[in-house]
Amino acid sequence: MKKLLLFLMITMFIGFPIKAQDFIVLKTGDEVKSKVLEIGLTEIKYKKYDNLNGPSYTVTKSDVFMVRYENGTKDVISTIQSENIPGKNKIYEINESSPTSKGHILLSPGSNFSFGHTSQSDSHINANSLNLNLTAGYFIVDNLATSITLGFYYGTYDDGTGNTQTSNTINYGFQIRYYIIGKVFGGIGYSSIKPKSSDSNNYLGLIAGYAAFITKNISIEPSINYSLELSKKANNFNTLSIDIGIGIYF
Repeated sequence: MKKLLLFLMITMFIGFPIKAQDFIVLKTGDEVKSKVLEIGLTEIKYKKYDNLNGPSYTVTKSDVFMVRYENGTKDVISTIQSENIPGKNKIYEINESSPTSKGHILLSPGSNFSFGHTSQSDSHINANSLNLNLTAGYFIVDNLATSITLGFYYGTYDDGTGNTQTSNTINYGFQIRYYIIGKVFGGIGYSSIKPKSSDSNNYLGLIAGYAAFITKNISIEPSINYSLELSKKANNFNTLSIDIGIGIYF
């Protein structure tokens, strides 16, 4: 009887440490034998299992896949969980310091080259143009900006018979632009160009682009623009343009 009790005590003594250890499972697949002390907002604090009286260590939660505790329960650590810090905005949400939040100002110098083509029963007309423009906008709500544009326009028109016309003038317009995740943007606008020798050409424009931030407040903004001419003329030019601009956010 005494031998049986002694055997059970030894078994419990030996088995307890094995059962009492926690495992921190990293995304690399490695497992850290440990005693987890605290799971914080961005880090997990622990002691090494083979040195429980030694120093404490920390590991970033974004590097951890799961914590498996001594009692068999588990905590799966996800990227979203580790970045959704109470008191701060969740992932993909913006805050007051974000360049596209309400109250910020957008200043965007840019240039684009556009090309257009229209066909009729007896002719084919090509139109190419170069625009240098400056856009100034204001974010009336988060991610939504209204803006005005002033620019210089130079265009050539070729009717396929060797008759080429050129024009240069000042153009103006306005636009509403909306940002998704603070980077991808789309918009709609109106612009007007008045060549010296003819009536104004008015356009409804659509834009889609991407703001690649190289600093917190400066971005390079490639975009694609489509302009639909609104003039009541026989030969209307609908143009597609590729634009490279710079965004400066205050």
